Amino acid sequence: MALIKCPECGKEISSVAESCPHCGYPIQRKIKEETKAEATNTEPVNPEWINIWKNKKRNTIIGWFIATAVLLVSFIVFIILLNNDVETYLWGYVYHKTGWEMATYLSGILAFFSLLMSILLIFIIKVRVRQYNGYNVLVYAGFKNFLVIENQVHDSGIMNRYLYGQLPNKKQVWTSISIWDNSIKLGIGAEGDEKQIL
Repeated sequence: MALIKCPECGKEISSVAESCPHCGYPIQRKIKEETKAEATNTEPVNPEWINIWKNKKRNTIIGWFIATAVLLVSFIVFIILLNNDVETYLWGYVYHKTGWEMATYLSGILAFFSLLMSILLIFIIKVRVRQYNGYNVLVYAGFKNFLVIENQVHDSGIMNRYLYGQLPNKKQVWTSISIWDNSIKLGIGAEGDEKQIL
């Protein structure tokens, strides 16, 4: 037997009491209703929205690879212009070879960092989905992290360690995202109840 707080009057009562001796609130009936609601709600409410977040990861990586390709093409064009032209006329202006040199170096550096970013994003961005009490909980970990419950963003932040949310049945959900190894822990209720979801 344990002591719990009455939801109506807030006083401590026995967990096996049929009703609150102080205000008459029907404790056991309420507990049975909540248990029944959790037991019947085992299917995902609306799983289609999960694909939107998975596509967000894919589109971000594809976008960076496209930017890398554009910068590499620019780099090659600038190398050709650098080797063939001492000076070039464009829209009425004269561009000397030193201008092509600067453009070549700049596009090369940008292409290198863009390629590096594209490769890093493959490993950095993670999308993890778990079910708690029949509800879908999604964690999107990247440069900005999101905790999404049934297509509702409950918390977000840049390099946040903990994000918090609440299931439709009022239970707390939390996630811990490590900025060092980008591992994810997800739990429900107390922060000690955690599960590693690498």
